[in-house]
Amino acid sequence: MLSSFDNQTAYNLIGQGKFNEAERVIDGLPEPQRVGMLVNLANSVFAQDQKANKTYAVALLVKAGQLTCEKPENTEDMSN
Repeated sequence: MLSSFDNQTAYNLIGQGKFNEAERVIDGLPEPQRVGMLVNLANSVFAQDQKANKTYAVALLVKAGQLTCEKPENTEDMSN
């Protein structure tokens, strides 16, 4: 239930353009949820200003990539 609340909080912060705050909330989520949320955040950051935010968006994707396995071990890993 708490992770659902944190997910919603992160979505709300992303919607308000408070990307750094959203990232901090996402960092506290369980690892499997973190990957998708970081990708979502990266998409939102990049969509807001492609030129100014490209570096930050790429950094978020790298961070998400570091949470995934190079070779998926199960269906959840494959999904991430």
